[in-house]
Amino acid sequence: MRTKQEIVSNWLPRYTGLPLEAFKSHVLLTNFDNYLDIFCQQTGATVPVKDKAMKVALAEDMMMINFGMGSPMAATTMDLLSAIDPKADARTFKTIDPIDEDSVFLYEETASSRAGIQQISAKLKQQRIAIVGLGGTGAYILDLVAKTHAGEIHLYDGDAFRPHNAFRSPGAASRAALDRRLSKVVYHAEVHSAMRKGVIPHEVMITEENVGDLAGYDFVFICVDKGSVRRLIVESLQDSAVRFIDVGMGVNLTDDKGHLWGTCRITTSTPETRSQAMARIPKADRDDELYGSNIQIAELNSVNAALAVFKWKRITGFYLDDRAEYDSTFNVGLNQLTNEEPAP
Repeated sequence: MRTKQEIVSNWLPRYTGLPLEAFKSHVLLTNFDNYLDIFCQQTGATVPVKDKAMKVALAEDMMMINFGMGSPMAATTMDLLSAIDPKADARTFKTIDPIDEDSVFLYEETASSRAGIQQISAKLKQQRIAIVGLGGTGAYILDLVAKTHAGEIHLYDGDAFRPHNAFRSPGAASRAALDRRLSKVVYHAEVHSAMRKGVIPHEVMITEENVGDLAGYDFVFICVDKGSVRRLIVESLQDSAVRFIDVGMGVNLTDDKGHLWGTCRITTSTPETRSQAMARIPKADRDDELYGSNIQIAELNSVNAALAVFKWKRITGFYLDDRAEYDSTFNVGLNQLTNEEPAP
């Protein structure tokens, strides 16, 4: 016997006393004979061989194996069962209702439990997040934040969801969805309502009349093109306790007009870095960049969004934050990330 398949095909019948063709497709494992007896009583199963290391009870379409004592034997049994199906797995991957009644998700979020990071993921609970601008980067930020336990995600944008937006947004918007002529925030809220609760659309632009609403959130992502709107928001939040990240991109043609070069920037403003962030955030309107012409650069939008969400999670304590930088710029042509940190 040279291969694993040859070994398990020999050992499984040896340990159980049963030929491989007698095994059922549904297998339960136990380490107590009492459970084997209960299984037989409830299903009418029988134990055809009783003098082997692993007793097996056979029912019509399922079976139970008593593997003995200890997790090493359980692991060995799982390996041996690959003789029946090399893809055999103890995990059912069945979709189940959330265990936590207060969960924002419509089905149990199993990614954290599989990785054993439930306590870390819980740090994002109860947060009320606002995303201002859903044209490109903001849509990708939503896509990432929506997969966390953040309690509420409020979306602000008064524009309609148009075909050019579809090419700057995650996923694949159907023509039927575009023909409905929804606003960006309603479209994205509907998409994420299939997975979670708490995504709340506001079909408005941020103006002097409603900018004060942003002071009621725990964190704000600013994803707007106009410098004047940026100025309005950052000045409104300047004296608040709200932490926010402003994102920005620049895309231009090279001198020979043969290539594009671009940058992604995120600037983080907390009560501790207000003055430094204020100096870095652009607050004037510009009309000389290609980004405003709706060029299709979804990869830059997604990178910009990922940098922003990374920083949000570091501030929140999900990720370790060893740098405490308040400004980061990624240059596509140089493939380089530059950070600005507070003076020591």
